[in-house]
Amino acid sequence: DSRIIVFGGHESWVKEIKHKLPTIRFVDRTAIPNANMIRNADAVWIQANAMCHSHFHKIVDEAKKSGIPIRYFSFASPIKCAEQLAQEDKKTAK
Repeated sequence: DSRIIVFGGHESWVKEIKHKLPTIRFVDRTAIPNANMIRNADAVWIQANAMCHSHFHKIVDEAKKSGIPIRYFSFASPIKCAEQLAQEDKKTAK
């Protein structure tokens, strides 16, 4: 079972996408990124259209330092983002 963590995204986006990806952990965009959480992840996904710059840099720095893959959502639509994550997860599972 993979441990994927998502950072960022507007509250309405998170509310919509969370139900489509029940096994994924979504971190509140106002929460300070937790280094242990990032280090223990299999992958980190970022929805950069709604997150604090300092949080963004902390997340990216910690993930790079720990060798955790970082993925970025290409869309604002929760449906398209859920599809993007699912497709990427299938690729890495092979």
